[in-house]
Amino acid sequence: MKKNIKISKKLKLLDYIKTIQKRKKFKKIIQNFYKRNNISDEDKEIEKYLKKFQNKLGKFLGQENLKKNEKIKKEILNCIESEYSFYPQSIIDKRLRSLYDDIKNNCLDDNFICAPILNNNTTTSNSSHDLVHSFINLNQIQNSKIFSFNHYIDLLNKKIEYESKKDTTPNIISYREEFSKHLEKERKQIKTKFQNISSLILIDDYTGTGQTVIDFIQKIESSLPQNVTIILFFIHSTKIAKKNICKLKNKIENDVIFVCKDITDKYFANNPEIETEFKKFETNIVKPRRKREVLGFDETESVVTLSRNTPNNTLSTFWSSNIEWVPLFPRDEKTDKQKDLINKQKYVKYITWFINDKYPTFSSNEKLKLTFLLFIKFASSLEKTIKLIDLMNTLSYNDSVDVLIQECKSEKLFDIDKNLMLLENGIIFLKNYKLYDLEISTIIKEYNKKVNKITSSDFTNSFT
Repeated sequence: MKKNIKISKKLKLLDYIKTIQKRKKFKKIIQNFYKRNNISDEDKEIEKYLKKFQNKLGKFLGQENLKKNEKIKKEILNCIESEYSFYPQSIIDKRLRSLYDDIKNNCLDDNFICAPILNNNTTTSNSSHDLVHSFINLNQIQNSKIFSFNHYIDLLNKKIEYESKKDTTPNIISYREEFSKHLEKERKQIKTKFQNISSLILIDDYTGTGQTVIDFIQKIESSLPQNVTIILFFIHSTKIAKKNICKLKNKIENDVIFVCKDITDKYFANNPEIETEFKKFETNIVKPRRKREVLGFDETESVVTLSRNTPNNTLSTFWSSNIEWVPLFPRDEKTDKQKDLINKQKYVKYITWFINDKYPTFSSNEKLKLTFLLFIKFASSLEKTIKLIDLMNTLSYNDSVDVLIQECKSEKLFDIDKNLMLLENGIIFLKNYKLYDLEISTIIKEYNKKVNKITSSDFTNSFT
């Protein structure tokens, strides 16, 4: 009996020692993850993915589906400790400051324009918009250094759409001609704007295949003078993305410079056996929304998360969720942000119509200023935060918008430091026109009463 008690105590002690060893190893994995990614104590407190990270990782690894797949679990632990890249906002900001230091060192600080990389659907919100805004703010750069190609891309897409239609009715032919005319006009205006500019800087946090930026450059390159160098800056890139983008140099007239500090290969590049295991696990357990996202979009096999989001090029094990699977770095889908931007553009459409209807004799600059201030006012009243880059994209940023921004700043009509907000002078300005108490719902009702359908001439006039 005594012998059995001694054996039982010895086994308990061994179990306790094993538990302690596991805890130490677990903590060491987390410490190495923090150290590799230069994560500070402050980052651990403010980053959404890093708050209570030890608990999150513990729960993630404790899932039933990983208990049944020890090989997968072991590889995940190895990945977190040795390979997984996480970029807190502090590191992203540091890289953006470093980019501007390089620009100044190369004497380009007065001779560049910065722009977001746009999706084919320009209403889709993406990280490039946010990074351009951060780059401008962090380095205290003039807003005139920002340019958005959204109006040009929209016109180009519409032209392509109508050219693809087989319909030869007068209206369709008229639309084709109108879009071609306005596209050419916009192209000439962009070339004029860039005629004394040496560099166009395009910024994004991550590129997985390079296709988004390639598509974007191929669309805008005919609007740029040939002497403009396109500088592409990324926080993180894959090797395949860099390879694909560098091929672009032989297809366009402009020189292309690729700038990225961290460039990684496919995670399973040298381990096809575990790659097969992961593919089965993600297909049968993780079940991402699209089959193309197994092993990351188009099997990119990245292991990357940035402060704002996890790219869908990352192994879906880490970001995709379903009833049976809870990820460590869940991905924020863009649908809500996209709807928000579309709503903003609708507001501008209604406000623009209202101002034109109410003040037909006003100059275009006066109308634009009222539209500008009303938009900020309505966004604030709906408790929506908007940044300057949002407004630029919504208003189809051009030189007249930039002049207006500078004018409004000098008159202290709004605050531009973080989120756009009307100042006292801006409120007084709207009150003088009896517009401050106006509600967006009132404008929409009036619009729906008076505007039943858009005629061909209205369509044409909306672009002039």
